[in-house]
Amino acid sequence: MIYLPDSIYNPVIYKDTLSSDTLLQNGISISRFTKNSGVDYDNLSDTKKLEIAKNLYLHAELIQVVQRPGNEFDQYRLTVSGGLSFDNTGRAVIYELYDMYGNIATENTFDLANYLRYGSRYNEIILDYDNYSNGVLHASIIVIMPEIKNDWNVTFNYLLKTQYNNIEQSASELVEIRV
Repeated sequence: MIYLPDSIYNPVIYKDTLSSDTLLQNGISISRFTKNSGVDYDNLSDTKKLEIAKNLYLHAELIQVVQRPGNEFDQYRLTVSGGLSFDNTGRAVIYELYDMYGNIATENTFDLANYLRYGSRYNEIILDYDNYSNGVLHASIIVIMPEIKNDWNVTFNYLLKTQYNNIEQSASELVEIRV
């Protein structure tokens, strides 16, 4: 399908002036995804910056879905814990959900993944659990976006997967893990 990005935030329009401060959606800049990545976005080639910006544009739309006022997640904060994964293309982003007290909301992460499953566009959602930190259950959501062609021709595959300690629990479904 040909995907039509919002003309206000379409990174192609700003391809010659892209920077980490460029907005991809209202209040969501490229730096939200790159600040802890170890990649100096502002010093990349214009071609690489545009590739990353187009991929992150889709992630910014996904964040907007979570931030809609009045939904069940408006008391939570969605953070980017890994924003330039997948060969530093911006296609894969790792998200963590925090409650109002600053704790990772492990039990609500499953609910958020399910919410995103039906309320957003993506290539794959991976619900990722582990207990590597002192045996405490940790949850994150890895969202992989499809490759975006120059003409914004995009295919969303809507794949789902659940893993626990890097071992696949389901190759086609979201499964809630409780320890």
